[in-house]
Amino acid sequence: MKTPAPITIRADCSDKQLNEAVMLHVENLSMSRVFRVADYATDANAVLPLLEKEPGCFKYWSSPSPRVTYFKDRNCDHPFHYAGTAPTFCRAACFALLRAHGVTVKD
Repeated sequence: MKTPAPITIRADCSDKQLNEAVMLHVENLSMSRVFRVADYATDANAVLPLLEKEPGCFKYWSSPSPRVTYFKDRNCDHPFHYAGTAPTFCRAACFALLRAHGVTVKD
């Protein structure tokens, strides 16, 4: 049995590509079933519910550039976490969530 290739996305991807990656790998939705992709990359109202889902928690830092750290359990001081850094909160959150779901983000 062949091992599947790791899923990778570039940090400089377009908002459309980032939205589709979140939809496929975080929301587990198929492109064939969706009429409109949510705007996770630019709309906090779309990405915040994903961060707030049980059992995870997240922390956010705004300086020097937006950074979101996502923990898969409620212990926000746990040393094992997934981080995303980007020019905006929404993109940083998307990258942290994608990493938490096994996607490699290439800087």
